[in-house]
Amino acid sequence: MASPNRLTFMVRSDLLTADEISVRLGLKPTSVQRARGSRLHIWELASPLAEEASPDDHLNGLLDVIEPKAAGVRKLLDAGAEVFWSCFVTAAPLGAIVELEPPLLSRLAGLGLPLVLDIYDSDPG
Repeated sequence: MASPNRLTFMVRSDLLTADEISVRLGLKPTSVQRARGSRLHIWELASPLAEEASPDDHLNGLLDVIEPKAAGVRKLLDAGAEVFWSCFVTAAPLGAIVELEPPLLSRLAGLGLPLVLDIYDSDPG
């Protein structure tokens, strides 16, 4: 069985509400959170692919949705929001390799957003 992977396009802002983020992007989030005791809003759009899909498949799928919204992403950045890709990957205990092909890296670079890789050991013990 393949290890689970999850990828999310994330926006964090203490100036914009989740509704304002949705309007600027023209998208509905998968989930929203508000940090307790602060003004921080966390807006997330998760990949709809199965967790067994590879990180590059998750990224390509979400890029298909986010790239047409590049102007909205720039508006969020201009408004001081933190915008990034969050990739959770589980890996074998003896090493973790995440391979991203040049065309995918070019697409990611085109939006100029950080990619955060959160790699965990897949050993259940």
